Amino acid sequence: MKDHVLKRFTTTVLTCDKPTRTGKIYPKTLIEKSVIEDPIVTEKLANRMFLCEFPSNDEEPYANVNLGNVAFSVENLSFDGNDLKADIAVLDTVQGKILNDFINNTTVAFSCNGAGNVDENNKVTDYELLSVGAYVKDKE
Repeated sequence: MKDHVLKRFTTTVLTCDKPTRTGKIYPKTLIEKSVIEDPIVTEKLANRMFLCEFPSNDEEPYANVNLGNVAFSVENLSFDGNDLKADIAVLDTVQGKILNDFINNTTVAFSCNGAGNVDENNKVTDYELLSVGAYVKDKE
């Protein structure tokens, strides 16, 4: 049986307890509860159905996954200190091949896409992980 995976790697998708590039602070205790212990996330991971699109769908983050745009899957989520790590499998799909080319030739960052609330101090107070996004990083 063919694996249908072009590449596997582990990357940080969120660093907790310090401001992100958008200034939000994601408490580790919240992310442990709302991501690692979430039954929907757990089921998706167990069934290898945590499918993600490339380019990431930022316009409609609540929409269902468009299977024609699936490029990678998240195989596991775990913590290494305050870093939420994702085991990524780049899939042998049209969009997966495009993503793989970007990974091989430029810098691609992966991050969590979700919904929740933020208090007046930019601290996230509740959170639902919707997907993991892949983004080609701008030159700095």
